[in-house]
Amino acid sequence: MVVRKLGIDYGARRTGLAISDVMGIIATPLETFVSQGMRQDIDHIARIVNTKQVDTVVIGMPYNMDGTTGKRAKSTEFFGQALSRIVGVPVVFRDERLTTVEAYSKLAQAGLKKAKQKDKVDQVSAQIILQEYIDSTFADKIGK
Repeated sequence: MVVRKLGIDYGARRTGLAISDVMGIIATPLETFVSQGMRQDIDHIARIVNTKQVDTVVIGMPYNMDGTTGKRAKSTEFFGQALSRIVGVPVVFRDERLTTVEAYSKLAQAGLKKAKQKDKVDQVSAQIILQEYIDSTFADKIGK
């Protein structure tokens, strides 16, 4: 049974994507794309949802460090709501605080040069967001 999940690190300029394996257990980076406008970005993601048989989309929510929401969080929420109407699968939000810092750290540990890190950081951030979601839902299932 295919239960892929798609992780999104949504940004005004670049958006990183990650996808789970077919069992929905392990997240891997998929791609980073440059924004072409909200409608085109949603169409691009909708094609991936359909072709990869995604059953859940997880979007990183950029909360402020004190847990409040700001302008970026509001635009992310608007994007997620619009995406939900188009793709027809559940869209959930996940706290993404410090995922970019963690992504840069992982890329540096992997030996990637600074110039290459910028190209990969958004998709690695999406991978972290998605893996944390997968791990938390798996823990919830075990705890029941």
